Amino acid sequence: NNSGMAQQALRGLAGAYKIIDEIPENLTSENLENDLIFTGMSGMIDPERPEAAEAVRVAKEAGIRPIMITGDHQDTAEAIAKRLG
Repeated sequence: NNSGMAQQALRGLAGAYKIIDEIPENLTSENLENDLIFTGMSGMIDPERPEAAEAVRVAKEAGIRPIMITGDHQDTAEAIAKRLG
């Protein structure tokens, strides 16, 4: 499930398709992104930069409290933060 993948800091990628008889003249996401047939979901790793863990360590040693700002799901952000220390 998506929450489980987020807790492992995995990005979710879902696949789906739609059977159509003909391509609509007015091709829009509204007339294509409905009645889709879900084919599956996979997780992919988007690794943090190699220097990130060292930067966090150095900041902490200097008395600086690192703060991570991200648009990720909260579970994903927490998993990444744990890996970085």
